[in-house]
Amino acid sequence: MAGMEQPILPSEERGVDGLEPDLMLPEQFFGTLRGPSRTSGERRLMAAVLQEGIETLQKNVHASDPEGRESFLDALAWLRARHDVALFSFTTVCAALDIDADFLRGGVMRWLETKAGEKRPAAPAEATVEEPEPMRRYG
Repeated sequence: MAGMEQPILPSEERGVDGLEPDLMLPEQFFGTLRGPSRTSGERRLMAAVLQEGIETLQKNVHASDPEGRESFLDALAWLRARHDVALFSFTTVCAALDIDADFLRGGVMRWLETKAGEKRPAAPAEATVEEPEPMRRYG
C-alpha cells in the first residue's frame, strides 16, 4: 500500500481507539484553571488605591493632629468627587474594578456618619507622662 502512511506507534501503544494522550505541563494545566480569575497588575494597583483610600478615611476619622486631619479630608474629597475622570479617581478606580461607585460611596459615607457621632476615646490616665525635674548642677 504505497499511498497509505503507517502509524508511528504500533496499535498497542497508541491507546484506546487510536487516541493518544496529550501531554501537558503543570503550568499549562493550572494556568488554564487560574486564567480568567487572575488579576492583572493594573487591577491589583487599582484595588490597592481603593483600599488605601478607604483605610485612610477609617484610620483618620477621629484624627486631631494636622497631618491626620489633612489625610482624612483629602481621602474624603477623593471619595466624594463624582465626575473626576483622573486615572486614579474613586469613580475611575471603581469602574476599572467593576464596582458600583455610588453603592460603595454610600456605604462608606454611612459608616462615616456613624463614626462622626462617636466621641474620640480619651487617653487613659496611666498614659500621661509627667515632666521630669530639671537637672541640677552641683559643684
